[in-house]
Amino acid sequence: MEDSNGAHGRDMEERGERLVKGATRALEQEVVYNMGRAFHQAGLLHMAVPFYQDALTIFDRYQEELRTVDGKGHVTREAAWNLVCIYREGECRELARLVVGRYLRMDRGTGIE
Repeated sequence: MEDSNGAHGRDMEERGERLVKGATRALEQEVVYNMGRAFHQAGLLHMAVPFYQDALTIFDRYQEELRTVDGKGHVTREAAWNLVCIYREGECRELARLVVGRYLRMDRGTGIE
């Protein structure tokens, strides 16, 4: 029979692993977002879009892991907003609405705070 210290240690180790995975995903997402931001600031919107989309895809795939980073360690809202701005500028209003509906509305259960 295992004592409570062994179980507690295992719980702490699992929690630590979840935090590391979340931080790793947040960093991965931030790198992709920053590439998009760099192209966006340079006016190369066609090159920025795929990076912003990738940042959102990372959120879609790893929401639970990203939530371990206090909900503020990821750049999902920023990527979504920048993508919306590009879509609006390019007269792609329906795409902009889709992004808003999925990533920028609190009532959609996105987990974004």
